[in-house]
Amino acid sequence: MVQCPITNDQWHAIRHLVERKRVGRGGRPSCDPRIVFNAIIWAIANDEKWRRLPAEFGPSQTAYRRWVQLKRSGRMDKIFEILAASNTPAGGDAV
Repeated sequence: MVQCPITNDQWHAIRHLVERKRVGRGGRPSCDPRIVFNAIIWAIANDEKWRRLPAEFGPSQTAYRRWVQLKRSGRMDKIFEILAASNTPAGGDAV
């Protein structure tokens, strides 16, 4: 099992930037946004290719697509600012 890169406190601080608001009905159910975000952080921290994500993170295409969306919207920069300012080191009380 891969350790979650962010703590519960860090997740609560950035959750509003990561979670997507679903409009309308239909389509596939959403993946857990925390798992997808942990996949993004894992891939960045380990300098890995997206297709090499561990299976417990779900489909690599989902994580990559979400990373692109967060990056293009500028939210990834805000997320990193919040995480850098947090006093809790990553990998602490993660769920």
